[in-house]
Amino acid sequence: MEKRIEEFVEELARERVGENTTNQYGYDAVKNEIRRKNLTEYLRLMLERRPRWILVSEAPGYLGMKLTGVPFTSERILMTHWFYKANRNFEIEFSGIAEPSATIVWNVLDTVGELPLMFPAYPFHPNRAGEPKSNRTPTDSELRTSERYLRELIDIFKIEKYIAVGRKAETSLKKLGLEAPYVRHPANGGARMFREGIISILNS
Repeated sequence: MEKRIEEFVEELARERVGENTTNQYGYDAVKNEIRRKNLTEYLRLMLERRPRWILVSEAPGYLGMKLTGVPFTSERILMTHWFYKANRNFEIEFSGIAEPSATIVWNVLDTVGELPLMFPAYPFHPNRAGEPKSNRTPTDSELRTSERYLRELIDIFKIEKYIAVGRKAETSLKKLGLEAPYVRHPANGGARMFREGIISILNS
């Protein structure tokens, strides 16, 4: 299985993305080695835990997964949260940048006491034209091109339960023939609804 994880990360790294999108794993930037290593370590660590669920989000944010390579994290979380700090040596590029949504997600997961696998429906960072430090919704075409990554990850981990964070994630899972309970994304005032939804699902 570890070989499949390495191959999975390599496929991501070699993916060609369109305009106004960053492949944070690509070989075009030396520092992307940090993101490739971090994602590989995260997936290996999760493989050991055998998660019941996968938490599927929409796409990486420019303060979060774009910098770390790891879903629903920030540099600060990688450096300070017990899960990452105690188990593996993760690297950061900058000075420990925080990201609000990632902080909310980990506060909720710490409360629940169960850790699902996490990954976005579109694994590369989409931004608004001319604004690399911004986030945009991935297009339907972009989501279609990345369906195979989500399918592959579900197969590697033998996941049979799914949670969709946001409507785009819900749609992506449905296109794979997978029904998933929907929870509100924690951004833009959705923290309370996200928390309530996750606690209800993971405690069921």
